[in-house]
Amino acid sequence: MNHRWLTMEELLFLSDHIKAVFFDLDGTLRHNLPSGGEFFASYAIQLGLRATAEDRLRAMRWEHFYWANSVELLADRKLYSGENGEFWSLYAKRQLAALGASTLDAAELAPKITAYMMEAFI
Repeated sequence: MNHRWLTMEELLFLSDHIKAVFFDLDGTLRHNLPSGGEFFASYAIQLGLRATAEDRLRAMRWEHFYWANSVELLADRKLYSGENGEFWSLYAKRQLAALGASTLDAAELAPKITAYMMEAFI
């Protein structure tokens, strides 16, 4: 399933046909077990990343910060609007860094984890 942000023009066009709008904010309507961050971290560890419980907690905190309209998220959305693959690859690199991965490890693991998340989680 491909996800992307709608433009304001698309929303205005669709507004005549919309009967209801639902927002799913961090498990309001759907709660994943394990969470996306836990799923991500577990797969990164399977691929050889060494991450402690403290690293996983730091990554979880980073993830919540990032999705709360952080400066990084706003910049990433602007830079990659309409290009979901590139957005999620950059997101994976950022999340790997939060897990303690080196820049080289993050660059190597990000494409693998992005593909896996798109196939197995979403």
